[in-house]
Amino acid sequence: MKILHTADLHLGVKNAKLSLEKQKILKEEQLLQVKELFEIATKENYDFLIISGDLFHIKNIPQRIYNYFFEQVLNYGKPVIYIIGNHDEKLNFSSLSAPNFFILDEVNKKYHYDGVTFWSAHVKKEDLKEFFDKTQINILLGHGDIFNEKSRDYLDIKNLLSMYTFDYVALGHIHSYHLEDFYGCKICYPGCLFSNGFDECGEKGYVSVNVNKNDLLINFIPFSKRKYVIKYCDITYLKTFDQIKNAILNLLKDCSFKDLIRVYLTGYFDEETNKFLSVLKDEFSKYFYFEIIDDSKIKIDFNKIRNEKLSFKAEFLSIVENSDEKEENKNKIMQLGIEALKGDDLSI
Repeated sequence: MKILHTADLHLGVKNAKLSLEKQKILKEEQLLQVKELFEIATKENYDFLIISGDLFHIKNIPQRIYNYFFEQVLNYGKPVIYIIGNHDEKLNFSSLSAPNFFILDEVNKKYHYDGVTFWSAHVKKEDLKEFFDKTQINILLGHGDIFNEKSRDYLDIKNLLSMYTFDYVALGHIHSYHLEDFYGCKICYPGCLFSNGFDECGEKGYVSVNVNKNDLLINFIPFSKRKYVIKYCDITYLKTFDQIKNAILNLLKDCSFKDLIRVYLTGYFDEETNKFLSVLKDEFSKYFYFEIIDDSKIKIDFNKIRNEKLSFKAEFLSIVENSDEKEENKNKIMQLGIEALKGDDLSI
């Protein structure tokens, strides 16, 4: 039996860092990818498709997005099992016109089809005691963080898993792929289907599950056409604009022009170094999105300054060094003070 497991599509989400035109491109592209996902499910003969919450990002999802998604559900034809997520728990599914779309929540706690029972993580132990058939395949669906008890979205399934052995636990909410044994069961977060920010870097995709009694095979399948990428470029030993540009080029060898890139400049640079950040950003405009965050600090020769005569900077260093300030703070204060006296942007 083959199951395609995905979660956290967040259809309709906006990225405020992007222009309206590029936001539109991403939204339309994601809808096309949803269509592709269902076409894969059909072509590769998946028996079920599971979506573990946060299908839509907001309650008032545009009707065209809503209709487009359920058109794909209808075209697929086979059961699509869905558990409500925290982003769409207030969404009204009453106008749903896809008879093969089955919602699990606190009211509808199980769905049975062809030897498989899909259970909501909200199921009560007494319901399991009455209906759990361990001779058949049992799959638990949940949306939340099962690891962090302090999270407002904490999902406590420990009691369920300690009493009943599910063949597979299909989770959502954590936006990175994660698979492990948890209380004797295989629990899996497929991660989000595609990234929506720099807090969601790395490959995004879905999980392919082959499950039978006493046999379980789980594979993560990369799917997203774009990635959010963060790189760190240490410019300590770089003296010129070209050297900085080439260092960034080298860092981006594994990136596609479709990717969204953020580069942090780190380290220390000489007083004479011109970084030309605006031109540098323009050099990488071929990427779908590119930004530079300059966290580098100016390299200050304190000994040279101390030997300057009639110098405000030398006097400032003397005042700091002879102050009662803690030693570990003096260097930082001197760094910031000299930057200010030079008229540079402060490195804080």
